[in-house]
Amino acid sequence: MTESVAEGLSCEQATDLVNVLDLQARWENLCADRLHDDLGDLRDRQRANDHFQEAWNDYSEKYRTRYFPESTQGLPHRLATWCRVLRTVFRRASGGNPTHVMAKVYRLADELAEKQGVGPLAHGNAKDLAAAASELDVVIAWCATLAEKAEAV
Repeated sequence: MTESVAEGLSCEQATDLVNVLDLQARWENLCADRLHDDLGDLRDRQRANDHFQEAWNDYSEKYRTRYFPESTQGLPHRLATWCRVLRTVFRRASGGNPTHVMAKVYRLADELAEKQGVGPLAHGNAKDLAAAASELDVVIAWCATLAEKAEAV
């Protein structure tokens, strides 16, 4: 999904998408947590994936779309592009919980910082979509700084 596609979402569709995104992020964050790898954790990850898949199927059936803002981390400009799409979706939505999405954003930023050999980005603690959109502004600016440093080398 691009930023322009996200700008065309209705308030209802954006709100539904926030829910799907948060369920996906919850599942991915559980998978990334390698400190917990017992049978109970495996079941938690499976349940989280099941919830995400069910919500995604309902969303794509309701809106007849397969557009989904996928994170393509690894490079600062790609993380920034994904964060711009998220910011647009969050601003268009009337409600939803961005907690797991923002945890995923910060996890990916931490991985990028480690790869780039720079200090980690300070993590925010967004409790609502407006605060999360503001935090995404900070992540986008941080990514731009990383990209400028990479180009200068």
